[in-house]
Amino acid sequence: MILVKKINHIKIFACDDIHKIGIEIANQIITSINSKPNSVICLTANDIFRQTYECLIKNKKKTNFRFVKFFNSWEVTNINHNFKSSSSYFMANNLYKYIRFNKKNIYFPDVVINHGIYSMYDRFIWSIGGIDLSLIPILEDGTVLYNNSNDINKLTHVITINKKSNINVSIITMGMRTILNSKRIISIIKGKNMLKILKKIIKGGYDENSIFTCLLLHKDVSIYIDNELYGLLNE
Repeated sequence: MILVKKINHIKIFACDDIHKIGIEIANQIITSINSKPNSVICLTANDIFRQTYECLIKNKKKTNFRFVKFFNSWEVTNINHNFKSSSSYFMANNLYKYIRFNKKNIYFPDVVINHGIYSMYDRFIWSIGGIDLSLIPILEDGTVLYNNSNDINKLTHVITINKKSNINVSIITMGMRTILNSKRIISIIKGKNMLKILKKIIKGGYDENSIFTCLLLHKDVSIYIDNELYGLLNE
């Protein structure tokens, strides 16, 4: 693991093994929980964090998840939580089934929200002091999580995305305001398709037309990149 760049308060690390990145992030989560047993952690159902969740399971005896509050960053609307494309299904089968925690401390936006008032999710998070650590992906289209708006003050809201099966799916996604209010943000960028995005981050400067650059406004962001992307960056 090497520190490639530091831009503003963003640190970019490169590693030749995606599994090692998962170990590193899992260790940071464990350290956070051990120093603050009632940590508030935001997790994202995304394949890019699968290795991290596997490492948390393997090292579950190194910490106590009982008092941790887990907020999940998105969920499909109006579905059963056993639906395979849901955030809850992914998280249950990649983490929650295998660790000991208080079920009352697992939150999904569709459960917290009542009467279509999506900002209830944000207000609840703020009421307990905000998020200590967020795992948030930057997607290939440059969106942060599923935030396709340039509004960095947007709260939890519903968007419609088009799946590969050409089926439109409505998703409740945490907004940028709550993400940016996290004390720490961790992301992973990998693959040649993310080179343009990485270069724009390294260039520095917030561009309201590129929502991912809002991470440059945050005070503590770590981005991990794979060896392929690191190699392309140096060409």
